[in-house]
Order: sequence, then structure tokens, then C-alpha cells
Amino acid sequence: MRKTFLLCAGFIISLAGISQNQTDEQSVKQVANSWFNSFNKHDYSDISNYTTEDCYMINPYGLHGKHTNETPAMFKKVHEALLKNVSIKVDSMTIRFIKPDVAIATVLSQQTGAYYLPDGIDRGNNKHQDERLITTMVIVKQNDKWLITQYQNTIIATFK
Repeated sequence: MRKTFLLCAGFIISLAGISQNQTDEQSVKQVANSWFNSFNKHDYSDISNYTTEDCYMINPYGLHGKHTNETPAMFKKVHEALLKNVSIKVDSMTIRFIKPDVAIATVLSQQTGAYYLPDGIDRGNNKHQDERLITTMVIVKQNDKWLITQYQNTIIATFK
């Protein structure tokens, strides 16, 4: 009887662990998708809802910096000038927990639309269009809430 009870208790505890991990994985994916939702809306006014106060961001061209109160306004300016016709579709997302409160999200996506670096003006040789991207996010659990603390987006090179 005791062995049966211990076996049942162990099974129930293991299911609880699986359930918690699935719940956390769903929450992490939702947080990661929040970034892409903001991108596609061209509105990062809610960025503080899904990033840490010290979130560090690196874009595909190596521009990088720490999240500040000015970040939403800076993103708004970039989206109005360069990225107004660009959107991103997430193709796949994998989550790996490196600690119970730290996850790595790896996202493969397709960017559609065109933009011209560095200032939005077409100079005949500066068009970026329909690029594949790989994004890595470090997502941490703080005060029972998952938040992006590190973000890097990279263009996947194509060789012709």
C-alpha cells in the first residue's frame, strides 16, 4: 500500500512539474511574441510590459543599447522613417530553460516589405527586402513575470 501511495504521489508531482514547465513555456512564448507584435504595430509604447528595466538590445546592424525611458520614442522614430512598410512573421520559436527562471528563445522569422539604410532614401544599392531573421532573446522571471532582458536580431545571410 505504501509503495503504491509513493508511486502515485511521485507521478502526480512529476505531472505538476510538467504542467508548470508548459505554463512557463507558454508565458515565455507570449512575452517573445509581444516584441514582434509591437514591431508589426510600429508601436513600442508597451515595451515596459515585456522587458526588464535594463534590457539590452542589439539590432541586425550592430546598433545596440540599454532600454531607457526614451526607447519607445526612438523605436517610433525608426519605424516612421525606415520600417513603416515592414512587418515580421514568426515562422518558428524554440524555448530552452537554462534555469527555472531563465529561458532562451530562438526565433526564426520572415521580414516582408522594404527599407533603405541608413536614412530611408533609395540610393539604388541600399534596399533591404524580404529578409530572413534569427532572433535570440534571454527571458527572465522577475516577481513571477517573464520579461525579455537581452535581445539580438540578426539577418540570415543568403549567398547567390
